Amino acid sequence: MLCHNKDISNGAEAKAVRVVSANDFSEEATMQSVPPFIYIKTTQIDPSLGEFENNEGCNCEQCGDSTCPCFQSGADGNSFNYMKFCDPSTCPCSSKHCVNHGTGSGENKFRLNAVLEVFFVNTQKQWGVRTKNRIGKNVYVCEYAGNLTNDNNDAQEDSYIFRLDYKKRAFMINAGSSGNVARFINHSCNPNLAAVVGIYGPREIPRLLLFSLRAIVAGEELSISYGDEWWKAKGLDCFCGAANCRYLR
Repeated sequence: MLCHNKDISNGAEAKAVRVVSANDFSEEATMQSVPPFIYIKTTQIDPSLGEFENNEGCNCEQCGDSTCPCFQSGADGNSFNYMKFCDPSTCPCSSKHCVNHGTGSGENKFRLNAVLEVFFVNTQKQWGVRTKNRIGKNVYVCEYAGNLTNDNNDAQEDSYIFRLDYKKRAFMINAGSSGNVARFINHSCNPNLAAVVGIYGPREIPRLLLFSLRAIVAGEELSISYGDEWWKAKGLDCFCGAANCRYLR
């Protein structure tokens, strides 16, 4: 049975992630249960990946333009854009005056940055995520957390898998058994979030960070694009409801 207002993170997040139905205890929602999984705050690195390259960081006094090696983003042949963020472990500039340090610091860097809740959308989309507070444009929202491993095209269950390339290495982040609130974010052909590969800290470990594409009002459902390859592999109909929906057959 659905437990109204249960914190799905079990206290792991500083901001509780509540579970509610779309209409508060609707009969439809109470017949559903949240798929079981282990809640983790950030991506876990599979030991089989071995050592990652050192993140050289930068020596800028104050970052903010394209001359800073950290202050960069680009396709570079990757499946997602990537960004390097300054960090105290690698960059002397990483302070409150640096515009490229991201959110938080240390163990709290790039943690959940909005008040989110999981709710039952409908029988087609099942569970989704909405924000309880307004989110501005180009704002970091949360990480897509899961288990980072080498890409395995033979993965049996890929509903919660995001595949990405970084420096000619193929990875996947699998949130099937372990993940955070982002695993419940639905697809939209007109999404309000974008996925970016974020690099920070002493090692070049790729993490999938979600940023707002536009201002998002309180109560609005969050959405990302799953990409063409996901839909081709699934062969499913899309029920995002967008006027420009590309996957409703």
